[in-house]
Amino acid sequence: MKKYCYWCGSPVKDKYCENCGTDVDPPQDVYFLDEECGECNARLPRWAYYCTECGYKFTLYDPTDSGTKARYNKSLRSGLIFWSAIFILIAVIVPIASETIAFKHTLPVAAVLLIILWGITLTRTERGHFIDGTVTELFTRDEIHRERSLSETTITGRPVYYEVPVTVYCTRIRWDNGKEEVLEKDCNAADHIQLAVGDRMRYFTARRKYQKLMSGRI
Repeated sequence: MKKYCYWCGSPVKDKYCENCGTDVDPPQDVYFLDEECGECNARLPRWAYYCTECGYKFTLYDPTDSGTKARYNKSLRSGLIFWSAIFILIAVIVPIASETIAFKHTLPVAAVLLIILWGITLTRTERGHFIDGTVTELFTRDEIHRERSLSETTITGRPVYYEVPVTVYCTRIRWDNGKEEVLEKDCNAADHIQLAVGDRMRYFTARRKYQKLMSGRI
C-alpha cells in the first residue's frame, strides 16, 4: 500500500486518498518507464506532485510561472552565447595554429553549427502559451500498424515488415476557445485510467510537450 497521495501529498490508509479521492495505487500503465523519485528511487505515476513512498514534493516545471519561464529562457541564452563563442574561437584558432587548415574551411563549418545552434535555441525557447479545455470523450480505436523487423531481412537483404494490431487510446478535448482536438496515444492507456469526462486539461502550445491535469480535485 502506498504511503502518500501522489496528487495532494496527504498520508493514505486505503487505495483512495481521503483528501482528494485519487487512486494512489493505479495500474502499471500509469507509471513512468524510466522516471523515479530522486530521494528514494520509487517509481512515479504520471502527474505525480509527491512521491508515493517518501512524500517528497517535486518542483515541477510550469511554463505559466513567469519566474520559471524567465530562468529557463535565460539558461538557454547563456548556453547559446557560450557555445557560439566556442565555435567561433575554434574556427579562428585552428587555422592560426595549423598550416594545413585555412579560414575558408573552418568559418563555413562554424557558420553551419551556429545556424543549427540558433535554430535549436529558438525552437526550445519557452513562450508559455497554453490553452485550457475539458475532457469530453474517452474512446479507443483498433488499427493495424506496419512495423519493420529489427532482426530479419529477406534473401535479397530487403527489410521484413509485419502487421501488428494496435489499440489507439483517444482523448477528445473541447478547448475553451471553442475548438476540439483528439489526443491519441498508441498502446498507452494512462489517460483513460487517470482521466474522466469533465476533467480539465491544460496544454502548452509552445513545444506541444507539456500537459497538466487540472481536475475538480484541485
